[in-house]
Amino acid sequence: MKRIAFVALMLSAFTWLFSFSIYSTQGKEYAYSVQQLRNMPQTSFATQRDKDGVYLSETWQGVPLLPLLTGIQAEDWQNVRLESQDGYLVHLNRYELTQDNFFLALSLQGSQLSEYDIRIIHTPSRESAWVRNLKAVYLEDFQPLPQPKQLFGWENWLQENKTLFSSDQIHAGDLLLHAFGLQAGDLVIADRQNHRVRLNFPSELKQAFFRLGEKGELQLVSGKETTARNSEFSELGDICYLQAGATALIKTDQVAKLSKLARQLGWNWNSGELYQVTAKKKPLNLKKKKLKLPHNCWLELR
Repeated sequence: MKRIAFVALMLSAFTWLFSFSIYSTQGKEYAYSVQQLRNMPQTSFATQRDKDGVYLSETWQGVPLLPLLTGIQAEDWQNVRLESQDGYLVHLNRYELTQDNFFLALSLQGSQLSEYDIRIIHTPSRESAWVRNLKAVYLEDFQPLPQPKQLFGWENWLQENKTLFSSDQIHAGDLLLHAFGLQAGDLVIADRQNHRVRLNFPSELKQAFFRLGEKGELQLVSGKETTARNSEFSELGDICYLQAGATALIKTDQVAKLSKLARQLGWNWNSGELYQVTAKKKPLNLKKKKLKLPHNCWLELR
């Protein structure tokens, strides 16, 4: 009897000792024990997976992770890095995560999971993106691209390439290819509300489209039949800047605000000089409130 009580005590102590940590972008640690996690409000969610040739439809219970992460740090993080005790890593973009698809699973089919089998599940992802034997979750900030060498006016590009759009939208892969000459790579996107995001095609933008609104606004949506309002990219407003590699597209009314955009996107643009290039290169006065970009010209930073 004493032996049973001792074993129960040790298991209870291990439960309290086991913990995983969430780190903010500033490196501040927030540690959670299993007991603390089990005491949090939980919800049920379903997954389907192929395990060793057997199709499984399972019901889990766990803690929605996105509210927990945004409670720790509401802004200034874009990616989540999940790490297991044995060093297995998974990266997810914030725009892939919702309250209904990102969980810390604590029970399966009504039975509590062991500390080793407690796992983070992103329901749209394959099982290879689920992480158990947890060690830590790291919030990661936006990673800038180097400043572009050439900036082209969005309106001019759109006028010349409107035939690429079907029902006022273009697939992310087609835009990357025809605007930037790339078949794959990272795309930096900024909107008028000062949101910035760096997304990869095809890993994060394979199902994404850029959609034109009635007033010329440009929005990113996560599926051909998805409205911007319920898209996983719904935080992004009217997109005013796109960059892949050393080339960028910018809406003309944002050129005068380029210095602010440069700070937002982390450029090392110390001189603040901008040149308009056609047949000849000439300096551009950023103090003008309204600037026009002629066809067949681009902008260069100096």
